[in-house]
Amino acid sequence: PVDDAAVSMSLTKAANILDETRSHGFPVKAVYCPPEAVTHWTVVSTEVPYPGYARYLAHAIWGMPWGRSAWYLVIVEQDVDVTNMGQVLWAISTMCHPKRGIVQVENVPGHPLLPFLSPEERPKNLAAYALLDCTWPRDWPKEAVPVKVSFDNAWPKEIQERVLKNWRSYGY
Repeated sequence: PVDDAAVSMSLTKAANILDETRSHGFPVKAVYCPPEAVTHWTVVSTEVPYPGYARYLAHAIWGMPWGRSAWYLVIVEQDVDVTNMGQVLWAISTMCHPKRGIVQVENVPGHPLLPFLSPEERPKNLAAYALLDCTWPRDWPKEAVPVKVSFDNAWPKEIQERVLKNWRSYGY
C-alpha cells in the first residue's frame, strides 16, 4: 500500500527527472511518478520535435541518476496531464501501439528488492526497462493523426451554448 515514503520518493524522483531533462534541453512539460506504483512508473509529457524522439528521451532518462529506476517509462504528448491517471490510461490505450509502441531493454542494473525479478535475476542484480511510447509518429501525415475529441470540437457551437445555458436545469 501507498505510504509516506512512497509519496515522498515519487515526488522527489519526478522533480529530479524534470529538472535534469530540462537542464539537458529536452522540451519536457511535466513528470509524475504515481505513488501507487512505488516509484516503478514514471510518466513524462513532452513536446515531440522529431520522429524517434520518445526512444531518445527514454534512453536519456534511463542514463540519469534518478531515471535509472524508471522501470516503466510512459511518454505522452504534451497535452496529456501526467497526474490524471484517466488521461494517462487513455493515452496508453489509444496511442501506444501494442507492438512498436512498447520497447523493452534487457540486462540493465537492478537490485534484489525489485519484486518482479525472477530468482535468477535477483542475485545478478539484473533488471529490464519498458518504454510505453504514447506519442503520435511524427512521420505520419497530419490527416492520419486522429483528432482528440472534446466538447469544444465535437459539437456545433449552438448545441454547446444550449447545453451550457441549461446545465443546471439538467441537474449538473
